[in-house]
Amino acid sequence: MTTNINQQHSFKNAVKIGFGKTTYIFYHEIISEDLGFFIIKSPDKVCHEDFVNVVDSIRSAYALLNGYYIADSVFYVSMKPGRKETLTFKYQSLNNTINSQKPLIDFHHYTNLEDKKILLSSENFESLVRLLYNNVELRRACILITQAECLDNISKGILASVALETATSHFVSKESYKPIKLIEDKNIIRQLTYELKKAIKNIKDKVDKVTWYKLSSKIGKFNELPNAIKLSTPFTSLGINLSEGEEYCLSCRNLFLHGSIPSPKEDAYKYLSQEELQSLIANRLCMLSAMLMLKKANYNGLLIDWGATEIVYKREIAAGRGTKHLSFQHRDISMQEG
Repeated sequence: MTTNINQQHSFKNAVKIGFGKTTYIFYHEIISEDLGFFIIKSPDKVCHEDFVNVVDSIRSAYALLNGYYIADSVFYVSMKPGRKETLTFKYQSLNNTINSQKPLIDFHHYTNLEDKKILLSSENFESLVRLLYNNVELRRACILITQAECLDNISKGILASVALETATSHFVSKESYKPIKLIEDKNIIRQLTYELKKAIKNIKDKVDKVTWYKLSSKIGKFNELPNAIKLSTPFTSLGINLSEGEEYCLSCRNLFLHGSIPSPKEDAYKYLSQEELQSLIANRLCMLSAMLMLKKANYNGLLIDWGATEIVYKREIAAGRGTKHLSFQHRDISMQEG
């Protein structure tokens, strides 16, 4: 849309976001070279609580896409109803802005790529805001991803892992996740459970009480597969095909949460240094978390793969060649297997 009264005007600077019969528009107003405001307004009558949730959802969506969380301060302006409508004004100081300078959506134009493949449409943005409006946890995941991109390696991986768990929990519950078992045959499960209980009972007087209780408590969990299986479930449900490398990144989530350092799995990523491996996995955990929300918002284009991009850029700089000849590395959400 445009903020010009004439909607046929060629200058398009605003995005429309609709919630039922209520409409909001979102745009940026430049005041001077060093000052500008992001404006969120509605021509309809809305209550303050709903408006605050809309503002929070738009800020979270914008942060996910651009790596910039708008949070320095907010000015609320409204018309107070009555016989003579009066202007009311409220100022609120919020937490500091987060600016990772790592957008997920590429803002460049490429001769070999159509804009519609690389840019998010206003309809996609509207869908994303609606998704976040209905789920506070997903808004927090957006902020965690933005914060994570300001950090390095293990610290980034920890926040990215929390964001991934938050996003996964939402989509798994929506898809009525049914845990996958290592063994499905009930007779075999019963037999194994019986044998394990008998074995544990036989060593009860040979180990200390704490150790025995720990062993006993694990009997009911012997048939559970690793958490990485659960983490990959929403990707499958949403039609996102994960590569072998991305599956490996998901499996590193628990390592990051416990402060451990991932190691290359067999031949995967053996060409990377330890620092490059940590950076790649941490960045891709951010990207994968965001991918779930963007796919749900019907976006099927490209995302910037900061995991691969950072490695390429740093290697070129180390080789003394600079980065002017480089472009971002991308990950196609609609990527098919094979």
